[in-house]
Amino acid sequence: MVNLVIVSHSSRLGEGVGELARQMLMSDSCKIAIAAGIDDPQNPIGTDAVKVMEAIESVADADHVLVMMDMGSALLSAETALELLAPEIAAKVRLCAAPLVEGTLAATVSAASGRISTKLSLTPCMRWKPNVNNWVYRPPTLKSLTHVLRTMKKPVLWRWS
Repeated sequence: MVNLVIVSHSSRLGEGVGELARQMLMSDSCKIAIAAGIDDPQNPIGTDAVKVMEAIESVADADHVLVMMDMGSALLSAETALELLAPEIAAKVRLCAAPLVEGTLAATVSAASGRISTKLSLTPCMRWKPNVNNWVYRPPTLKSLTHVLRTMKKPVLWRWS
């Protein structure tokens, strides 16, 4: 089973993407948590690593957790959240910088239909490796995300040199 976390700078955007994704679900086979915006009424735009960590923990009962991020510091907050998580939870997490709306909908449909499960291998995504100081990354596109979700091939790992 794969659950999702949506990380966005805007709480309205995060809730909207979450609402769209939930419309795609026919069952409770995929949980969706949202970590969007910050708790500052004067400056509500931003991301919060603790909020991201709590969102991941709230859906960590799955085999994998896929974190979809909108841009920039959403990635930094997600990286920080992974460092705050217990290693056994962090090992389940994949960070994905695919287009937020399209990527989330593609991942939701695939996860809910069972097309991705314990064999989750999202080549265009980043994968956290606990106790290893490197990230695996390949710039994503919606086409590559959809292709990998469809074929469930083993990931080819790239390292920045």
